[in-house]
Amino acid sequence: MSTLKVDTIQGKTSAGTIAFPAGHVIQVIENSTTTQVNSTSQTYADTGLTATITPQFTSSKIAIFISQNVHKSYQHTDQIQLNILRGSTQLVQWATELLHDDGALNHFNIYGSQSFIDSPSTTSATTYKTQFRRRLSSSAQVSVQYASGRSSIMLMEISG
Repeated sequence: MSTLKVDTIQGKTSAGTIAFPAGHVIQVIENSTTTQVNSTSQTYADTGLTATITPQFTSSKIAIFISQNVHKSYQHTDQIQLNILRGSTQLVQWATELLHDDGALNHFNIYGSQSFIDSPSTTSATTYKTQFRRRLSSSAQVSVQYASGRSSIMLMEISG
């Protein structure tokens, strides 16, 4: 059995000439937040969940994994709608399951999760974030990171 130990790998002529096989994970960025954000609006608001990655290659894909803590309170049936954005560009929109008022339960706390593969075609710093809103026209208050619940985002650069 042999062991290869190195401190730095560089391309033969420049650092940017190293070829990774397709599907190779180049880097992983993770971030989380527990800061509660509330809304009663049907207009999207930032959740505070954000992460920035600087891709090494323009051909790279970015795998995005979200686990978003969401909460609905008060006696109304509603859904919480979520977005993943790259900068100001919407990539994915999804909604939680319909949260019903059963006459007794006034609070629902769940996790909305989503994944997406993006092709930003850049080597510039790229920021991803989530937004949320109340979907139906009730007077329900919706929250993210309710009672310091943790939401997380993971970005993985994958060689193309």
